[in-house]
Parts: sequence; C-alpha cells; structure tokens
Amino acid sequence: MFVASSLPVAAAQFATLAGSGKPGVSDGPALSATFLMPYGVAVGAGGTIYVSDYLGQRIRIVRADGSVRTLAGEGRSIEGGLKVEGGYADGPASSARFDGPAGIAVDVRGRVFVADSNNRCIRLIENGQVRTYAGSPLRGYADGPRETAGFYQPRALAFDAGGTLWIGDGIAGLRKLSPAGVISTAHLPELPIRYGPPFATHITAIVPEPNGRLLLADGVSMLDYDPTGAKPEDYGFTLPGISTDQVPDKATPQSASPAGYPFGVAALGPNAFVYTDPRSHAIRLRRPGLFVALSRAPAEGDDVFGGGYADGHDGLVDAPLGIAALGADGLVWALLIVLLADPDYPLAPMMVAVVICLGAVGVVAATMDRRACVVFATALLLPGAVRLLLLGTQVGAFGGVSLLFLLVLIIDQGLRVS
Repeated sequence: MFVASSLPVAAAQFATLAGSGKPGVSDGPALSATFLMPYGVAVGAGGTIYVSDYLGQRIRIVRADGSVRTLAGEGRSIEGGLKVEGGYADGPASSARFDGPAGIAVDVRGRVFVADSNNRCIRLIENGQVRTYAGSPLRGYADGPRETAGFYQPRALAFDAGGTLWIGDGIAGLRKLSPAGVISTAHLPELPIRYGPPFATHITAIVPEPNGRLLLADGVSMLDYDPTGAKPEDYGFTLPGISTDQVPDKATPQSASPAGYPFGVAALGPNAFVYTDPRSHAIRLRRPGLFVALSRAPAEGDDVFGGGYADGHDGLVDAPLGIAALGADGLVWALLIVLLADPDYPLAPMMVAVVICLGAVGVVAATMDRRACVVFATALLLPGAVRLLLLGTQVGAFGGVSLLFLLVLIIDQGLRVS
C-alpha cells in the first residue's frame, strides 16, 4: 500500500503506508504486516484506513498508531500461501467468512460495508459482528427490498451525501441501495464498446461528487453520470493509434497511453481526480487540460508491461487497484501552534481560541472533510485579519500571522481545485 502526497505534479512523493511486500495475512506494525491482494480502500473517522484483502478473504485496518490488524474474516491458506480459501459465514468478526471482498465503504455512523463479490451480497461489519445486509449467495439478480434483492457480482461501493449506497454490480451495472433499504438498478447511457464489454457491465469505481453526479470507472473508460437523467460526460479514454478491431492483450506503454485504464478513483476537488491504472502500472492525475502519470514509467530496457516497487519522487507501482484521498491536510494544527506561540494575544481569548481550534481538529479528524478545515480555519483567522485592517501594524504578531495564513489557505484551496 502506497501513500502519494503533495499531489501537484512536480512534487508527487510515494511512501509505503503498510505492507512488507511479502505475501501473507499477518497483522502487526504497518511496515511488517503482510497482504495478499489489497483491493478496496476507504477512510473512516480519525483517519483509520479500511482495506479489503481480496485474496486474503479479510477486512484489514491501518490505524493511526502505525499498526495493521484484521477487522473481520478468516480462512485457511491454499495455493502455497498465495490465497486464502473463500467461504460464507456471518457472526463474530473473527470467525466470519468472505469470498472475494472487493469494494468497501464506511457510513456516517462508522459502519463498514463490504461488497462480498463471489458471495453475491453486501456484508455489514458493526460492533464486532458481521451480517449479510443485502443479497444472498443463493439468489440471482433482483431489485426490491434489500432482504430479498440479489446481485450478480458486487464490486464497487460508495455512499453519497444523502446516504444512498451506490453499487457497481458485475453485468447488472449500477445499482443503488436507498436509505429506506430498497435496491434498484440505474439506467446508464449506452456508450461505444472500446476494448471490452459495454460500460455498464464492469463498474470498478464510484465517486459521488458534491453536485450530486457520480464519477464512474470501468477499467477502460470514465463517465461523469447524473442520476437525475442529465446528459453524462463520457471521458472517452480511447487509446491513440489503436483501432477498435485491434484489441491489445496487454496495456500499451504509458507514453502511448496518456489516459490509460482507470480502475480505482479518488476525487481531489471539482474537476480533479486521481486514478489507478493496473494494466500499465500507474497512478494518474486528471484535471482540466491535463492527463499525467504521477508514478514513474518503466526504465528503458525494462518490460514496459511490468510494474515495480519504489518509494520517493515518482515512485513505481505494480498493478494498483483501490485508491482513496485522506482529506484534510493539517492546516488546523499549524493554526494551533500559531495561537499558542503568540505572546501578543491576551491569555483568556487565547484559551477560548485554543478550545475552538481543538474542536476544529476533532471535526476534521472525524470527518476527514477538507471543507470543515476551511470553515474553521477561516473563522479563527478572520478576527485577526479584521484587527490588522482596522488597527494597522499596532495589532501585533497575531494579526499579521493570521492574515498570512488566511492568504495561504486561499491560495492552497485554489491550487487544489485548479
């Protein structure tokens, strides 16, 4: 598992967040823990990272203290330790069984939902227990109440702001589970068949957008879809120089495929997102007018279809799948340091400000919502900025630093969404 920080193109840095690079299902310190096939990624309260291990038949968590532990799932190793035998069992998390856990999503209550793909159902992990929330291994495709509905092969999961759980379901396409517990199938527009089945049949990622639309990926294309029926934007990742009757067995080199094969997607702001490209072993960034690989292309003489493993600037990756954005970026902590260090700010108001700032840290940590950081930071900085404007240089260090941080905040926000 990698973390890429400082996403402006010239400063992308890769670092290993968890995993030793060896196959296995062992817990422990993050960098010595092992995975078999980390697939889906979701971020919960306090920055806890949830990972579905598709071949390990487990749901793992990477905690803020730098450790990895198994949240749910078990099974015996097979195929020389390269896979865990799948199964199906509800009950205590430590003895529950999964078969190909793929997409993963966390709701506002902290409940963890898993697309148990080969069991054709959605599982719920809550209070140390696993239960089947929708679908059944014994049922096929059917809409209706979640207790009687069925799936083909659910893989992608995402909650929107209204609490609807969107599901990418094998050949059934895009499904939705309403807060009332009813499952229905969305009608996606027909798109050209490029290098595989039609778009609706293999959705690999769903990203709800603030405007109510959904950003969808299917491993070949991306679609900006409006559930209300407005015309979608087809990002049309047609590869240059290849006609539709020349379907390649492998991905073309990165230099010949600037758009690539989008699989997992994470939003960075309006009209900006990053996505994984497992076929050409890349992490790619899209923003208006720009497609660029953040990871490094294979060196000359290497197998251009092979991946690699390297941290640092423009790191190497090997068949990346799931991806998630961590959200808030620590601006509130910087503000707290400024407040505590400023001798010109009276003690009583300072203590009030510190309490407010700590509250802001809590909100950001709980929601991982960068907009919350902006709101709280602006609320803290605005009084100092006003004092500076009204009183000039006599306001002292706090006013000046406040205005400076407010300016940095505005510039930073602009860079994130440009």
